[in-house]
Amino acid sequence: VSSPLSQSLNIKNEDNLYGLAERVVASESTVYLSLQLDKIKPYIQCHVPESNWESIAQLFDQALIVSSELRKPIFAGISCRAVDYSSILISMEKVNWEVKELMSQHSGYVDVLLRVIYCGLFELVFLFICK
Repeated sequence: VSSPLSQSLNIKNEDNLYGLAERVVASESTVYLSLQLDKIKPYIQCHVPESNWESIAQLFDQALIVSSELRKPIFAGISCRAVDYSSILISMEKVNWEVKELMSQHSGYVDVLLRVIYCGLFELVFLFICK
């Protein structure tokens, strides 16, 4: 049984977009810390034997790579839950795709997708995943 990270943190709540703000802070803080580590690498190298420099450089380089790569799984959890893909797919299946005349109104699933886009969720998650 896993215990919650914090009593005030709820990443299962749709109302706060599954902890989007907390996820942004966590992922960007991790990237920031790895960048700061990289900046102090020369100072650390001055205080450790030269034989360990390669290990330190490798550790810092990997920290930067991994911290950047963490963004994708952190935000993927939100995008998978925030958009009800199954209901959109069901709505798309109900559309008569045989076009005999041009309709002036789009299908209902388009409204659902537009709502998600207008909320900025797709844009925000996409920006962090592709960064």
